[in-house]
Amino acid sequence: SLRHEDLILSRGTAKVVLSGTPDALDVPSFTLTIPDQGLALDKETLALGLLAIRGRAELRNGAVRLSEGTISSGALGTATFSATYAGGSLSGRFKASALPVAAAAAAFPDPSLRERLLEWSPEGQAGLEGVLGLGSTGIEVAVSGTMSGLGLASPDGRILAQEGGGRFALRLMKNGTA
Repeated sequence: SLRHEDLILSRGTAKVVLSGTPDALDVPSFTLTIPDQGLALDKETLALGLLAIRGRAELRNGAVRLSEGTISSGALGTATFSATYAGGSLSGRFKASALPVAAAAAAFPDPSLRERLLEWSPEGQAGLEGVLGLGSTGIEVAVSGTMSGLGLASPDGRILAQEGGGRFALRLMKNGTA
C-alpha cells in the first residue's frame, strides 16, 4: 500500500526502464497499472476502471521532468500530460477529450455528492485542457473545456434536458505557501 495523505494506492504494478547516472537519470519509459478499485481518495474507492499511467521522465540536479504522459482509464478514457518539478515548484499541462459525463459522476470520490449527481442521470461528453502551477507563492490552475450532448433528468422526472453543450474557462488561484 502506498499512502499520501488521503490518496491511497492499495494495488498496482510498476514497470520502469532506467538509464544514466544518479545525477542524470533517464526513464525512457514507465508504466503504472492500477486495477479497478485499486485507488481510493478519502477512504472512498474511485470507480476508474483499469488505470494505466505511462510516460517518460528525466531527473537532473534535483529537477524532475515528465513528458509524453498518458493516463488511460477504463471508465473515463485517455488524457495526456506533462509536468516539471524543480526548485520546490510544480508546473504541468493536461488534456482530455471525450470524457463521459456519467462515468465522471460515478467516479466522484464524495459518496453523498456522487449519489446526488447520479440521481440526475447525467449523459454527454466533456473535453478538458489545462495548466497547473504550484509553488511557494501559491497555487494556480487554469482549465478550459467543451461539453456536448449533455443531458439530465431529475429524479422525479419533472426536469429533462437534452443535447446541451458549450464552452467554459475556469481559473483558480490561492496565494500563500503551497
